[in-house]
Amino acid sequence: MVGRDDYALFYRTACEIFEAGFEFINKTDDNYYFMNVAAVKFLKHLNTTEMLMASELELNYVESGYIYYDTSSVIALLRVSYENLVTIAYHYFCDELNKDHLDWYKLLGYKNRAKNKIIVKTPELDAKIKEEQQIINELSARLELNGFKASKKNEWKPCGWYELGQKLDIPTFVCDKYSFWSSHTHTGFDSLMQVNTSHQSLPTEEIERNKINYLFMCSVLVYFIDGYVRILEKLGYPYISDIDLNDVKGFLLFMNAFPR
Repeated sequence: MVGRDDYALFYRTACEIFEAGFEFINKTDDNYYFMNVAAVKFLKHLNTTEMLMASELELNYVESGYIYYDTSSVIALLRVSYENLVTIAYHYFCDELNKDHLDWYKLLGYKNRAKNKIIVKTPELDAKIKEEQQIINELSARLELNGFKASKKNEWKPCGWYELGQKLDIPTFVCDKYSFWSSHTHTGFDSLMQVNTSHQSLPTEEIERNKINYLFMCSVLVYFIDGYVRILEKLGYPYISDIDLNDVKGFLLFMNAFPR
């Protein structure tokens, strides 16, 4: 059974590789800058999730034997970590960087932020808005010049999260978990069934039930490590041979044994 010790090993490995390589990547090719920003977000999501899974929570409110601890909070973060990984893999873990896809992804982000209604204006904020509008104009012009046509209007993904994960060779087990968990994060009836059976459990029992998620977390971590190391290799990182990947390679073989 994959457990907390395995997670700790792969999480430490992922952080060490990221911390050793992100400055080299940013200096070598600034097209990968936002890959490193997304990597920070990915690693923080998993760390926060594990804290929820493994910690003894303070019982802020207990009445009539009810314990207010919700496993859906963990599941919501695991789903976000999957989406983050898919985003990184689609834009950066490919053989050749597709700059049009990356520009389209950025453009949609800037446009979405521009929709935010400003309540209190300041000179600094006005300057930031003008700066980002200029970026929007530049990205739009570059994409138009290149004849870029999006597969979907106002959407960077060519298909859904589940299908895209499978196209990127993320293990089917991970994609299936992501799909199943959508009911829990969007209050499907089966999420209410879960709450109905777990609301009287002690926090320690709920924490124990979360241990099945370590397989999911180790799988996404190892996928991330493998992709990140390939980027370092492609960009000519000089210390690649210093990285011990024996455990990662062993887990990759284990992951590849899952049906695809």
